[in-house]
Amino acid sequence: LNLLGEQFHNESNVLNKIEPIILTVILLAWDCIYTMNSQWRSHLKGVTDLFKKINKGDSSKVLNVAKCWFKVMETFASISTVLGGSFSDEDLELIFDPYDYQYVDSLKFLNVMTPLNEFNLLRGHKEDLDIVIKEVIRSLNSIRASQKEDIAGKDRLYNKNVDYLLWSPTQRDDKDPLSYFNTQNILVEINKQLDYEFISKTGVIPKESQSHPDNSHIDDNAIDIVILRNGERIALSWYDISHQTQALSFLLIVLLKLLGIPRESITIQQVVKRIMSFFSFLDSDNPPRNARTCYSNFAVLLAGLNSMDERTRDLVRKYFKLNRDISRRLTEHNLVRLEKVWSGANEDCEPDDQDILTW
Repeated sequence: LNLLGEQFHNESNVLNKIEPIILTVILLAWDCIYTMNSQWRSHLKGVTDLFKKINKGDSSKVLNVAKCWFKVMETFASISTVLGGSFSDEDLELIFDPYDYQYVDSLKFLNVMTPLNEFNLLRGHKEDLDIVIKEVIRSLNSIRASQKEDIAGKDRLYNKNVDYLLWSPTQRDDKDPLSYFNTQNILVEINKQLDYEFISKTGVIPKESQSHPDNSHIDDNAIDIVILRNGERIALSWYDISHQTQALSFLLIVLLKLLGIPRESITIQQVVKRIMSFFSFLDSDNPPRNARTCYSNFAVLLAGLNSMDERTRDLVRKYFKLNRDISRRLTEHNLVRLEKVWSGANEDCEPDDQDILTW
């Protein structure tokens, strides 16, 4: 921290050492997120300011990987916390550009992105999901600006009676910042993403597929073989599971926060069940502990918070308990949060709980 502080005394130092400085600040932000320290927000803002100093077209491979890592944090800050991320609308265009070919080429060269299907191994989805992410963040920022008092309360930072992921906008008036037609465009883009498949968009690889391990005879960490309790043997495609669940989580956000559909509705419950359908493999005596499940953490949390039936909730519990060894502290926090909501004991959310970033 002392060495980093020294660099900021001289503007030319910052420009000359922009790569290690950005990586250092991102690492500090990541550490704060991992330890559930709310200072992550100021670090993210610092990274945004640093990226603004780089002229378009001047990004190196290192800076493009840093941008990719930063996108993970900024995305989930923007969609899961009361105050959102560190971006203004102008900044969105700076970072979330799915047609930045220099960025895409850098990630492919460094094996952060698969060359054929452009699956981003840091973010867990096809790169052009950014089209959806950017517009959803923009819409959420508009809602935050127009309904600040309702979200945050009159004289304090957080409304203690609101868990942001369960908060829906109140009745809107003629000054509503959102356009239904823009929201409809987002839904169209989400449908395009849900139609995309790497191997099989169901998440289960057909036995006749060339990519099935029995046919390819290739050992791939993105594919797991699972034997269910009924004896059925299935092959899972983690690229498809993570891409589909993340796209569906954005669909839930659009339905709940942009369109204000009640979580008790059939529509919301269908999406919740669709997300959790990808984890039916948990009905096994030996379900796989694949690190790629982390891609779906937020989608499962959001589905769990909005689930109404005990069977779905039990599947959510199994998911987090299976993966609690990865980010144990955050996983335990999410399990407590879910149990509070399910028991109806979440009416008084602690302020500190509201600014914990879940990815």
